[in-house]
Amino acid sequence: MNNSKMWLVVNPTVGIPLFLGAVAVGSFAVHLAVLSKVTWFNDWLSGQGMNGGAAVTSMLNEGDATIPAQVYFVPDGTSAVLSAATWL
Repeated sequence: MNNSKMWLVVNPTVGIPLFLGAVAVGSFAVHLAVLSKVTWFNDWLSGQGMNGGAAVTSMLNEGDATIPAQVYFVPDGTSAVLSAATWL
């Protein structure tokens, strides 16, 4: 262990929870900062689609057949094409 002498100054029952608490607070702060800066998060929380789901739904209700196909990327790295025929 590189910093083994540190535990002669700081008791492990104090140092380890303090370190883990600092990591948790830092992680929470980073996630909060990222989610407050993105534009899609509030839409996702309210149940809307990420690519303007309300606009696509209104276009389908009007019978517009010129809806472009959209490519969605899945977290596992694959992609899927969603066309107007899939919505109907």
